[in-house]
Amino acid sequence: MDGDADVQRARELGERGRARCADGLAGGAGPALAEAVELVAEALELLPVDDDAW
Repeated sequence: MDGDADVQRARELGERGRARCADGLAGGAGPALAEAVELVAEALELLPVDDDAW
């Protein structure tokens, strides 16, 4: 796996998730917020983990 590509993908998903969270909260949540949570979760899975940081 390409670490740089994964980080870029995580950033893109995070931005999409952030925008959808704002839309979902403004519109009373519902499916938009649920989708945003999924995008953020997917983005977090793609971020590299530094085991030494813990």
